[in-house]
Amino acid sequence: CAGEMIARRKDASFPGEDEYVFRHALVREAAYAMVPDADRRVGHRLAGAWLEHMGAVDPAILALHFERGEELPQASKFHCRAAEKALAGNDFAGAIAHAERSIDCGARDEERGAASLIRAEAHRWRGELASAAGAAAEAAEHLPRGGSPWFHAVREAIAANGQRGSFDLVSVWAAEALATEAAPETAGPRIACLVPAAVHFTYAGHPHQATALVAEIDGLVAAAGELDPTVTARIHQLRAVHADQDGDLEAALAHHEASLASFERCGDLRNACLTLSNVGFVRAGLGSLPEAEEALSRARAGAERMGLTTVAALALHNLGGVRASLGRLDEARADEERAVAAFRAGGDPRLEGASRVYLARILLAAGDAAGAEAEARRVAESSASPAPLRAGALAAVAEATRAQGRAAEALVSAKEAASLLASIKSLEDFEVLIGLAHAEALDACGEPEAARVAVTEAWSRLSARAARLVGPTRARFLAAVPDKARCRELARRWGVAGAE
Repeated sequence: CAGEMIARRKDASFPGEDEYVFRHALVREAAYAMVPDADRRVGHRLAGAWLEHMGAVDPAILALHFERGEELPQASKFHCRAAEKALAGNDFAGAIAHAERSIDCGARDEERGAASLIRAEAHRWRGELASAAGAAAEAAEHLPRGGSPWFHAVREAIAANGQRGSFDLVSVWAAEALATEAAPETAGPRIACLVPAAVHFTYAGHPHQATALVAEIDGLVAAAGELDPTVTARIHQLRAVHADQDGDLEAALAHHEASLASFERCGDLRNACLTLSNVGFVRAGLGSLPEAEEALSRARAGAERMGLTTVAALALHNLGGVRASLGRLDEARADEERAVAAFRAGGDPRLEGASRVYLARILLAAGDAAGAEAEARRVAESSASPAPLRAGALAAVAEATRAQGRAAEALVSAKEAASLLASIKSLEDFEVLIGLAHAEALDACGEPEAARVAVTEAWSRLSARAARLVGPTRARFLAAVPDKARCRELARRWGVAGAE
């Protein structure tokens, strides 16, 4: 101390202890380099053991001491704890790094499963879906089958594979979760892992699989009794998706808001942020555009603050749609282009495609019909596009080709889109667009009676949703979103009953 090489700290880390620090990093490094290798390893082991005994709270420091002391089982344990801590703090890069170090230090069995599960979750939130799916499968392999962590791993596998468009793997994992024997106390984790499978089947246009799985979930919920708020939140998410499919947007909004409240109540800010984006999407569907923009802007800001790449991209995608409806096409285009890039980088073909369809419609509104056609065709012709998305893309192709004077081509695309819609029955998005594209293509091809039938069908779908709403909410629903207003105007023009 007198030579100013070290100094006594005023506030020691441990009460009752004297603590010293090097005055300069160069002196510290020189002193460390002078310690013989064997003594250095012993020193790290002793330091790690003493810090653990004293209750040191930073597992990353303990992991470093034990790893440098070649005490690998202890190093693996504390790297895993450091990974958990990093994940809780939204430090996804740190979580992945510590989880990988845990595995490199020899983590086995449940500890390896736990480390792989942390990797899976961190990769998914960062939008690295292929890595997330692989890590989730590895976690499920090493965790005790039928336990809560195993169901968590299955949930991560379902979520990642669903976003990647690997619906066959979603089906396999869901079947595994249903068939696995488990204790009654794991009912909540089992339900939580099945919900995203049902949602992805719905988005993929597999209604029979979705309906069957929802029935299984309903049975599990009925038998489970009181459930954890995070599980209740996921059930509300599922109910919201199916309310939307059934045309009841107010019920969908209520379920999303209940899900948001549950996630916030239990401190799950990441899933709360995702749910806020869904709230914004439904508000946009109801025509509450300023409220939708506000919710989506908050979701985007929260997602960017927490490093939630996929959630930020989803919020941007939905913001693009809202801003296009508000006539702010330059902003809308920038939002969708950024969303496209993020979903492409993460390997999410469904949402990349949805963003491209939105972008196509923005380009068309801005007068770039050729650019709109190129974007929409890319989605319509992709084997990775599920049927609901393909139907929307075909409708966008029809609009773009009709705008270029190619009415016959437009009608071919529009008819295929209408046929897909008829086979699926209901879509999360694009229903009104498909009906409009079909009717206007028929009219452009000189088939006014067939066009009137198509408009009547489109108005029937739209008015069935509107009938669930009353007063100003109904008026806003029909007037605020351009596609809906146009559908009503066409129905009025062709004298469709109820469109007055």
